[in-house]
Amino acid sequence: MTDPDLNQNSHSQGEHDAGQGCSDPSQVGEILASVIKEVFEAIPECTMRPTDIARRIGISRTMVSRVVSAIKKENAFVTLTSMPGPESLRSMMHASRIAGVSIEEVRVAIAAIDVFDTMIRDQYGTRAAFNAALSVDQESSREKFEQASRYQMYKGMSQMLGVCSKAWLTCSVNTPNKEDPSKLDLSTVLGSSGLRRLRPDIPLMVSMKDVPQHWRRNFPGRREYDIRKYYQYPQAPITPIEFNGEILKSFVPDVGSKDSIYDHLTATFSPKAQERYLDPKINRRGISIIPDIPVETLNLDFIVHEDVYPGLTPELFVYNTNGTGKVRVLDPNWSLNRLTTSDTVEFLGTGLKNLDLPEMPGYSDMIQYVCSQTGYEPDVLRTYRVHISYPLYGTQYMLAFKLHAKDNQD
Repeated sequence: MTDPDLNQNSHSQGEHDAGQGCSDPSQVGEILASVIKEVFEAIPECTMRPTDIARRIGISRTMVSRVVSAIKKENAFVTLTSMPGPESLRSMMHASRIAGVSIEEVRVAIAAIDVFDTMIRDQYGTRAAFNAALSVDQESSREKFEQASRYQMYKGMSQMLGVCSKAWLTCSVNTPNKEDPSKLDLSTVLGSSGLRRLRPDIPLMVSMKDVPQHWRRNFPGRREYDIRKYYQYPQAPITPIEFNGEILKSFVPDVGSKDSIYDHLTATFSPKAQERYLDPKINRRGISIIPDIPVETLNLDFIVHEDVYPGLTPELFVYNTNGTGKVRVLDPNWSLNRLTTSDTVEFLGTGLKNLDLPEMPGYSDMIQYVCSQTGYEPDVLRTYRVHISYPLYGTQYMLAFKLHAKDNQD
């Protein structure tokens, strides 16, 4: 029940303190947290525990807990982005009035909520735009906002495409060729773990290109490894389809139960696949992937010999490929369509000791096996990792070393 006295427009008492006319989010957040806290503290025979407040005012504990948590934040921006919407806050204030809080205290709180509401509508248009704008300036808010947004995209694309996966795994190992040290051998592991088909009405679920034909011609010593013993789930049923001269691998199993989950990974070794010392115009080298499956986790591991790119650390580049397509190492402008991200590159050290992945228990053993085929001991190999929850579908992720002229020639 709403108290009619609270619907009056006379907010003269406490109007200034409630932030009327204020457009600074920081001030609005501080005032809003303060006045809501005062209302909660004024509820008769009640503590500041969410359970007690919820019981006294008849509002769900989940919603109350969210507000209590928000008003405890030290940063006002985090307070605002953590708060429920203005209507939910107004309902809590009306319920607090009915529970016995004075009309003056509730009026001041509602005046502050009105300022919050007006700021969202007049300055930002929508709550989503408001949260996006405020999240940029605070790392914790930005990470929370991005994580929630990426999860929603993952869920939506999984339902639309009718397929999802627990993890997309990409690992590249660069080692000097022992016969010709001017060349680099390239070992790769690529694929998905935890593939699942969700819809029976989409005939072509996922297509994964096979190795390009020119690689087969140019690297006659290229070989594939059987890594199925490291799988967590059964081998995915794959149907090869020829398309425009390329072999595509289509994942089209029958839709089964929640346990109808599969793995599909390939591991290859290509000797003398790359020039160790690059053309001077090439100033970036690394691994790149565009997940074409909605996945819960993307893991990129870049493993390099100690003599390859010594003293350098790779950088993560994330690109929106819509319009201009995939970014390549020869592209002159690296910033074009580059996205801002809070994801980072982690150095796992040398010796292949820290490769464990919770998404795939056999991953560490699998990568160690592939690395053992290079002919080098683990202690000369160093690993860099990018581990991302809910990567953006169709977005390009590149883990690359920025090279300078001296790095290309030394």
